[in-house]
Amino acid sequence: MPECHVLIRVQMPDRPGALGLVASRIGAVKGDIVGIEIVDRIDGAAVDELAVVLPDSNLVPVVIREIHEVDGAHVIDVVTVGRFPRPRLEELRWAAELAQATIFDDVAVRLRTALESFLRPRSIEVSRAGTGPGTQDTGKDTETFHLRTADIVVRVSRDSPLRPGERAIVVAYCHLADAWAPHLLGDPPASATA
Repeated sequence: MPECHVLIRVQMPDRPGALGLVASRIGAVKGDIVGIEIVDRIDGAAVDELAVVLPDSNLVPVVIREIHEVDGAHVIDVVTVGRFPRPRLEELRWAAELAQATIFDDVAVRLRTALESFLRPRSIEVSRAGTGPGTQDTGKDTETFHLRTADIVVRVSRDSPLRPGERAIVVAYCHLADAWAPHLLGDPPASATA
């Protein structure tokens, strides 16, 4: 069988050695960690996304069980991917695509794509203010962001609330999209100064 590439989001105690214990459990089933991204750190817990190569996709449930054997560790999410993302490069690529937007709808589509790949939400709506499908999911796991200049509303629903680090990234994406909006109105965005 071909090897399997998975992204595993793990919440674990934010203490020395916790990540090493998780890595050891993954290695015990011949998993190879080829990348680690720190998603968030809050209230004594860390959320890391591990890029793991497994020799067989049948080992995914075994890896999850092994991680849960580490005291305080919990698998939040597992996604099988064809290739591993490179977070910094992905963000630059998305910003470059945004700079090619010529109408507001382009901004909305590109914003949605970027947020879906990062958050892996239950659902996400990106629409012009007052023109969306009108879903009123008011649970604690739904958050709304309003881009003032672009007049776009982003509504994110997940099985768990956004963590502060995730929320900060969503806000940064929204600010970037909103900063490009004046260009779509005929005013070039302000040039950056060093």
